[in-house]
Amino acid sequence: MQILNKNTLATNIFNQLLNNEVYISYYGTLDFSITNELINNVVDRLKKDSISQKVFKDIYIVFAEAIENAYKHQRRVKEDHLGIVFLNKHKNKYHISIGNIIEKKDRVVLSNKLNLLLNLSKDELKGRIREQIAKAHPSIDDSASIGLIKMILHSSSISFSFKELESDELLFIINTNIDIYE
Repeated sequence: MQILNKNTLATNIFNQLLNNEVYISYYGTLDFSITNELINNVVDRLKKDSISQKVFKDIYIVFAEAIENAYKHQRRVKEDHLGIVFLNKHKNKYHISIGNIIEKKDRVVLSNKLNLLLNLSKDELKGRIREQIAKAHPSIDDSASIGLIKMILHSSSISFSFKELESDELLFIINTNIDIYE
């Protein structure tokens, strides 16, 4: 696994932005007010596009759930919550990529959870949501999967990766695509 430093990470981000219509590009502290501001910026930007209500809703749900998960489950780095947020349009797809720093020990559990969810049918995913909602007091760990399930249900495709950082931590990145059905 390649270990990334901040310069390599910045170069990779720049290369991803080339040849794409960038709506949101953010690298820095993720706190409650910034996540809300990013969500509001996405809504304002999407209102300017001529897209169906379904595509608008899918983008909103995926973006809001992804950024909320990144904010809630990120690891503090020197008292900051660091994250990467992208929303861009390329050809007939919207791409959402959200990344946050996690501890290495969380990789296996997160990978297993995502792989399990990605292999379920839409009906099975919807059933999982109903089960979680029916619980009187879902645990924090169980409730986190509701956001991931919503992201899977509203995406055309979804993938995830881990990048090793110099700090002996991991950058967890979740990438989603949403097709434009027009």
